[in-house]
Amino acid sequence: MRPTEQAGAGRGRRAAGNELVECALIFPALLALLLVVSEVAGAVATRQVLSNAAREGARLAVVPGEYGLTAEVQARVIDYAAANGVTLAAGNVSVNQDEVVSPGGGACGATNPCIQASRVSVSYTYPLSALLGAAMKLGAAVEMRNFY
Repeated sequence: MRPTEQAGAGRGRRAAGNELVECALIFPALLALLLVVSEVAGAVATRQVLSNAAREGARLAVVPGEYGLTAEVQARVIDYAAANGVTLAAGNVSVNQDEVVSPGGGACGATNPCIQASRVSVSYTYPLSALLGAAMKLGAAVEMRNFY
């Protein structure tokens, strides 16, 4: 073998070793990034389910004939969330069918009449299992004008 061939062969092995070290350093970081992205995606999906469940409950709460039936509204919210993979308890759902809302944002009066509305709020503690067992509080609230 010529001396130049030996030097080239050693350089190739060294480069392959460097690539292996770089891969060993980058792989855990990429794996951690993948876990964070998947946890955030799960939290966003759960937040969307909570928003939709609160909207479904508020929609039922404003229907004529449903006034005062807060247990039915809570059951609708809990059922909607359960159908979409989120387990809620009755304590996580609050219903107020006698909320007074000022559409103009100020005090109620002749120029800014207030309206009766129903407000449904949902709270949930989302477990962040891949991130050191922590938890994140999620919630949603929907307010709709009463039709009764």
